[in-house]
Amino acid sequence: FSANGGRIVSAGRDGTVRLWDAKSGQAIGQPLKGHQGWVRSAAFSADGGRIVSAGQHGTVRLWDAKSGQAIGQPLKGHQGAVWSAAFSADGGRVVSAGEDGTVRLWDAKSGQAIGQPLKGHQGVVRSAAFSADGGRIVSSGVDGIVRLWDPASTDPIRLVCRSLHDHQSLAAPTNDVQREARHTCERWGWR
Repeated sequence: FSANGGRIVSAGRDGTVRLWDAKSGQAIGQPLKGHQGWVRSAAFSADGGRIVSAGQHGTVRLWDAKSGQAIGQPLKGHQGAVWSAAFSADGGRVVSAGEDGTVRLWDAKSGQAIGQPLKGHQGVVRSAAFSADGGRIVSSGVDGIVRLWDPASTDPIRLVCRSLHDHQSLAAPTNDVQREARHTCERWGWR
């Protein structure tokens, strides 16, 4: 759904993205074409002005939701299908989840990759999304694991906190930095 609930965006096996009127159920405009093969997911930006879609052939596409025109070139970096893609709340970044076991960040304006791929899943990553404040990313994969990531550091916070669970600096913090680290790990459910 768009933020105002008036439109729905869908992804199709026919390689298209479609817009629908949520009240009438009627298609809005022509299908958006630009993927080769199955489109695995599609989502609106928070302001409803853009759409991001994820394709079977390893690409992420950005679209103008009003005109239906592609914005820029396809975002390429995944090896294999891209299973999902989503905007950050401010619309400045896109996160994508791939068959190659990675989560990738993109600059939504330039289309350039941000940092290195986030690696930690064993196998296909089926979904990824930003937290409402954009400070975290959550991903889930066929490995049955849900991972939390810090997009600024590209490290899986939960994994780090669990691996440091018994470390002296977290078990018995002696300064403000260690106390803050412990507090962060407690928030992320390190146990």
